[in-house]
Amino acid sequence: MMKKIRICVCDNHALFREGVKAVLRAEPSIEIAGEAADGKDALELIGRVEPDIALVGISLPVLRGYDVAERVSRDHEKTRVIILTVYDDEDMVARCLDAGAAGYVLKDTSPGQLLYAITWMGASVPQPEVRSTPDIEVLSAKWKMVVRPGLV
Repeated sequence: MMKKIRICVCDNHALFREGVKAVLRAEPSIEIAGEAADGKDALELIGRVEPDIALVGISLPVLRGYDVAERVSRDHEKTRVIILTVYDDEDMVARCLDAGAAGYVLKDTSPGQLLYAITWMGASVPQPEVRSTPDIEVLSAKWKMVVRPGLV
C-alpha cells in the first residue's frame, strides 16, 4: 500500500481553503493533515503534524507565505512548501523560491494541475520532464507551476 501524502492547507481565505480541501479529499493518495488561516498558526501546525507538503498562501496575515517557507525550509526539512498565489510575477516567484519554497502555483490553475504538482512534490508519481531557465524550472506554461532548481 502506498503511503499517503500528508498535506496542510494554509490560506487566509476560508472559502479557498474549503475548495482546496474538497479537491484534495477526492484524491485517495492524499491525506489532509490540518489547516491554518495565518502564518503563525501555519508554522505551529507544520511543526506539530510534520506534513509532507504545506500549501501556503502568499498573503497570509502575521507571517507572509515566503516567511513561512523560509522558516519551514530551515526548521522542517522534510516538509516542502508550495506557495499558492494570484501573483503572476517573476520577481515574486524568485523571492519565494529564494526563501525556500519548493514550488509556486497560481490560484487560477486547474484542480488537476494542483494535484499534479502535489503528487510530483510528494514523489508518488514519476518525475516529469521540465523546461529549464537559468533560475527556475517550469512545470507548466505561463508560470502556473514552478519548482525550485535541484528538485528535478
